[in-house]
Amino acid sequence: MSEPGEAADGQRLFVGGRWVAPDDGYYEVVDPATEQTVGWAPEASREQVLAAC
Repeated sequence: MSEPGEAADGQRLFVGGRWVAPDDGYYEVVDPATEQTVGWAPEASREQVLAAC
């Protein structure tokens, strides 16, 4: 699996009516059956979560 910067390139969060980069980077998505990394997901900051509500 590639590193988060490569795998997550282009993944954004929809906050306040626009697509933005995640403030807190990306987290690893792991297949529980194999325990292998299957991807990366954007992680919103608290401020981004509140702005999206």
